[in-house]
Amino acid sequence: EGFVVREAYDSVLNASLDIGEFTVTSITAVGKLDEDARFDADFSPIPFLELQNDEDYEFISQELRLTSPLGDLEYVAGLHFFYNSMFNKQQLPVLLMADGPLSQVLDIVVPGAATGLVDLLNPLLDPLGGPQEAERRIQTLDQESYSYAAFGQATWHVTETFAATVGARMTYEEKSVTAAARYVGLLASPLGE
Repeated sequence: EGFVVREAYDSVLNASLDIGEFTVTSITAVGKLDEDARFDADFSPIPFLELQNDEDYEFISQELRLTSPLGDLEYVAGLHFFYNSMFNKQQLPVLLMADGPLSQVLDIVVPGAATGLVDLLNPLLDPLGGPQEAERRIQTLDQESYSYAAFGQATWHVTETFAATVGARMTYEEKSVTAAARYVGLLASPLGE
């Protein structure tokens, strides 16, 4: 039976401080997601492939903002920081069962051949305690991001009915990703390691 277990939380703290006629605002956010999932990857009645997916994600962001008082010239300026990390691990085991998926598939492709396969594999699998995992594909993805930004916007009220607004934002981001895949098990070739 397949399942998905997901735990997530996030929180935001918004605080403002008046300094004279100016307002300083701080917005802090943190969050986390943990997910564990298992499901039938071949979507057939034969329990041959089962995908296992585990993922951990977390983030934090911080913004500091300065807001001017109302007047002929109004402006907002600030700094922003964002960090996130994600680690994902997927595993795809392939089961080797003498009287299971392999023999059933073989019996469909070559009718009558399953009996020979069962006779051949049972002596090998019985000492090992029954069905064995033939192969497992393990894939990992490790990602981390940092983002820094400075921004500002100013509005000049030229007249009571006309205003001019200009703004800019500069962002710098760093991202690193490490991905790997390997095969282990009875049928895995040395090249798959």
